[in-house]
Amino acid sequence: MTLSLMEKSFHTAVVAVRNDFSMNFRLRRKFNVIEWTIEEFGIIHGKGDIAPTMKLTPFLLFDGNCAEAMAFYQKCLGGELTLTKLGDTPMKDQFPPEQHHKIVNAYLKSGALEFSATDWLHPTQLPKQGNTIGLYVINGKYNELKAIFDQLSEGADQETFVELQNMPFGSYGHLIDKYSVPWFFVGEKQE
Repeated sequence: MTLSLMEKSFHTAVVAVRNDFSMNFRLRRKFNVIEWTIEEFGIIHGKGDIAPTMKLTPFLLFDGNCAEAMAFYQKCLGGELTLTKLGDTPMKDQFPPEQHHKIVNAYLKSGALEFSATDWLHPTQLPKQGNTIGLYVINGKYNELKAIFDQLSEGADQETFVELQNMPFGSYGHLIDKYSVPWFFVGEKQE
């Protein structure tokens, strides 16, 4: 792949600017202007982004051994691990007591590395290769999440679809898109 002089300059500018978290710059191309902002953690947002406060991280699904797996990853990667058991949430009444030990949310953050996980809780589907990893959209305002959720729900699997809704911890929704990719949404409650 050959890069044009403009593309090489742009790449060099992005790499250079990532080292100065407070710098803003503009790149003028033939007919448009691309504006980028380097924020505190070096994350680049293009002007006009629809989700500037959200994060997209990997989301792993385990078959009952989420706590064990995440403790192993913490041992390997360091950082802080937070585990929430089903039995410690208001959702426990919707599940039989023998599932209350399962993890509904595990979150590991180590420096710039972060990801979340859960134990498999779907009552009719079984975990299999391909449906045990998904994408996790977090930290958004309800309206931002809803706009993306609605677009991704076009052609989504209706058997596993969970409409974006208020929960005790914020808003939550889940869908498997028309390309079989699982998406999980967690953000602020709808007002």
